[in-house]
Amino acid sequence: MSLTTEQLRQAFAGWFAEASGLDANKVLLGSGEDGRGPRRSKPYAMIQMSASAIEIGQDAIWPSITESFTATNTIWAYRHAVANVQVYGTGAADYMESARIGMMKQTLKDLAIDSGMEIIDCSAITDLSGLLDTSFEERAAASFRIEYLNSYSEADAGSITTVTATETLKEGDRTVITETITVSDT
Repeated sequence: MSLTTEQLRQAFAGWFAEASGLDANKVLLGSGEDGRGPRRSKPYAMIQMSASAIEIGQDAIWPSITESFTATNTIWAYRHAVANVQVYGTGAADYMESARIGMMKQTLKDLAIDSGMEIIDCSAITDLSGLLDTSFEERAAASFRIEYLNSYSEADAGSITTVTATETLKEGDRTVITETITVSDT
């Protein structure tokens, strides 16, 4: 299964909701709290994905030629991304710990794989709880490393319609024979 960046973001958000026990509508994708607008009702999670996927090894290119001599390339690109997650509200560290433990549960591993990704590891959970304005806010953060596959196909990388080969036989500096052969499908 091949994932676009947006599909990966959505798949991870769904997995995190299931693994942490938060309602799916409480798991938000974005760039984090920016201080504008009203705060969301707690508890909730904010996920920020890495800006670009990191290549794992080299991309594999699988060329093939159909019976009609149409060239097609399929490029298999193994990638990993990082999801930085912050959970806000009562029980923030517990929600994060549930997700971290969820990486080891077979049902949640299957959910991730069925979504086209694998959750590889989780950083240490950081307790960011503290005073916010005049009240105490629980907050926890962790990063999850995700591996996934992208594949791209060039449906028509071009057709081979004509092949020309020239062969020259030389003896010293003197050309003895030059032969040109052209093969065409027309």
